[in-house]
Amino acid sequence: MSSKNKKIIIISSIIIVLLLIIILVIYNMRKNNKLNENNMNIISDNYQELASNIEIYNEIRNKYLELSIDFYYENFMDNYDEYIEILDSYNEVINDIDDNILKIDKRCNVIYKDININNICNNYQTLYEKLINLYVMDLNNYNLKVDGYNQYASKNIDNYDAKYKEYIDYNNDLEYEGIDSDEEN
Repeated sequence: MSSKNKKIIIISSIIIVLLLIIILVIYNMRKNNKLNENNMNIISDNYQELASNIEIYNEIRNKYLELSIDFYYENFMDNYDEYIEILDSYNEVINDIDDNILKIDKRCNVIYKDININNICNNYQTLYEKLINLYVMDLNNYNLKVDGYNQYASKNIDNYDAKYKEYIDYNNDLEYEGIDSDEEN
């Protein structure tokens, strides 16, 4: 084999390797773009669903607060089934919200080319923290009422088993959104 043939083979090999690298880079970029596009769609869809779930959450919470305003030990058992129905609905919507947050959370670890998606990723944690902390406050208040009723009537009504029992700092900012009464609305 001549020196000229060796050079041609080496140059050809280098060109083939470079072409393969370029093809691989382009393939990975397209795959990454497709994955990002898919993730942005999932974030957007789940955020829209989250907004609907928050409306339901607010309706349930308002029902609970309206019923709680007129709380008296004397008529607690008359309203007991209604309390349980509201609290069961509360738990269900919290489960739905948790599902939305989990799907968003998994995908908010990059910066996207869509500013709306980035805004969602920057703000959903504070929103979620506030929702959960208001839920915890409501369920703790309900269970305190049950405890007071049990003492008043010498009964043994069980406390409601809440999904979350402790306040959370989901965004790790050392503030617990939603536990200050000024933040309730």
